[in-house]
Amino acid sequence: MRARLESGEKPGMDFLESALRSAILCVFTQTSPDSEGKPQRDHDSTTYVATFQCSEDFGILLRREAFARGFASAPKTVYLGDGAAGVWEVARINFPQAICILDFYHAGEHLSLLAEALYCADAPRVQSQAKIWRATLLEDRFQEVLSQAREDLPDIPGPRDVAEKQIAYFETNIPPDLRDKEWNF
Repeated sequence: MRARLESGEKPGMDFLESALRSAILCVFTQTSPDSEGKPQRDHDSTTYVATFQCSEDFGILLRREAFARGFASAPKTVYLGDGAAGVWEVARINFPQAICILDFYHAGEHLSLLAEALYCADAPRVQSQAKIWRATLLEDRFQEVLSQAREDLPDIPGPRDVAEKQIAYFETNIPPDLRDKEWNF
């Protein structure tokens, strides 16, 4: 691709499609409880599935790996995702009984964007509020975050639109039946 660009060739659709292709990655791991009953990752059990294929094909690879790891006999399946629509579609098609959970890293990113939209004129508050909200999420008190965000929506259209988009991200990615329960994040 680089040589084609450097030669001055105008990119066609085939070039754009290959340039926009993205990698998809999944990490499989097992856990077992520690002496206090908290799950601990078994690092020796970790395997990876990665591809440049479409999400439909990726789902097939994930399902194959899941069955190889004993998925069929698992009492519960948890599917961790970043909130992208394609990620949840792979879960819906290949793991329909799975409990789908938005991962904490991406939730934290969106909390920062939400705080920035709500409190953009007050930089210290943006940072402190995002930090407080992350802790609130870890305590499974998700509704408190949404309630406060709705109360603090700005009247200025631009920041309000951004804040509403972030609120919608959480409403879309954390189903009502899982909000404020132990399975979040």
